[in-house]
Amino acid sequence: MCIGGAIEGAMLGCVFSLDGTLFPEAAPGDYAGELGRLIADTGVLLFGAGCVGAVFGLVVGLAAGVALGLPLAALLGTLSERD
Repeated sequence: MCIGGAIEGAMLGCVFSLDGTLFPEAAPGDYAGELGRLIADTGVLLFGAGCVGAVFGLVVGLAAGVALGLPLAALLGTLSERD
């Protein structure tokens, strides 16, 4: 769950930064004639949002794994003793 949370968090961070949910859009004409700067800024934005999303997803996945894993282990241990 921890790794899955990190992957999902990175993907959601990138998606939300691309559609303008996390960061507002640039003013029209900010990148006029500067394709290299546009690509560089978009890459930095996606990398940053992906890393932050991965860390949040990792933490949430770790917490969910512990919260779900411990009761599941106890339940499976109880079931195996009855056999």
